[in-house]
Amino acid sequence: MSRFAHIRAPEGRYLVAHVREETGDMVVVEASLDASGCWLPGAGTPVDIGWLADGAMVWRGAVVIGAGDGTLVALRLLGQPVPVERRRHPRAPVELEVEIHRGPGAEPLLGLCTDLGAGGLRVTVPLGLEVGDIVRVALHPPGGESATATARVVRRIEPSNFGFAFELFVVGGRDRVERLAFEHAAARRD
Repeated sequence: MSRFAHIRAPEGRYLVAHVREETGDMVVVEASLDASGCWLPGAGTPVDIGWLADGAMVWRGAVVIGAGDGTLVALRLLGQPVPVERRRHPRAPVELEVEIHRGPGAEPLLGLCTDLGAGGLRVTVPLGLEVGDIVRVALHPPGGESATATARVVRRIEPSNFGFAFELFVVGGRDRVERLAFEHAAARRD
């Protein structure tokens, strides 16, 4: 299991967690806090836990067996399969303002990021881009530090809706963007 895991918890909460211990069918994670300031579920709470293994996201059902000090949560993995995430890096639904910079001297395009993960994002922007275009994307979370990355357009969904894959982070890193995505998603659903 990788050192990061994704937790899909009840009420639509999405969290990124650090794996602290793994033994057999038990995993202890230190969960990122959501907008309410904590996530310490009661024993018996069902969740899904996902991690990167062999280049793909693997998801398993789990149940909370106890919560410890701070944000430590013990989970028992269940044998029931959970549908596999197609992307290597899962994405969380968000609503974040973004700027798309197409090149030196070009006016930045303002858009809305609708899903975000460590591997890329989906953006609605009012001007057409082409698959293969390389742009600089600046994310502006409310009350948080901006992140900037070079990204490539990999998919055109509608005339103004595009899928991007991150190529290189200029400011902020994948871990920070991933944490931002899932914390923002949790805050939106509460």
